Amino acid sequence: MTCKRAHHSLSFNVFAFAIGVFAFIVGLGTLAAIASTPLFLPAVIYDSGGQGATSVVVADVNGDGKADLLVADYCSRNGCPNGEVGVLLGNDDGTFQAAVIYGSGGGPAASLAVADVNADGKPDTC
Repeated sequence: MTCKRAHHSLSFNVFAFAIGVFAFIVGLGTLAAIASTPLFLPAVIYDSGGQGATSVVVADVNGDGKADLLVADYCSRNGCPNGEVGVLLGNDDGTFQAAVIYGSGGGPAASLAVADVNADGKPDTC
């Protein structure tokens, strides 16, 4: 069995691309509006709560449907050798609340993972 390439596939792709560009221009208004629309917003800096952030995980840890940030800090604000985990709960607009700090349970927090390890339907950190 052999596959045959459709004769009009290239023209269809060009047509679909043109429709996409047209929809994009109509959505923004004019070419000047497109030129002045930034592709990326300026960076926002968040305090992780400790010193030496080594790992970041994105997960919904409180079950509200919004992405939250978990940050492993190698050292606490009070210094080493104890690390911390900062949890920044997500807002509805893509920003995050101030970090809530939790102890790492001993030494420095070098990495972080989120999974449901005890099968209770809630995310756990490890």
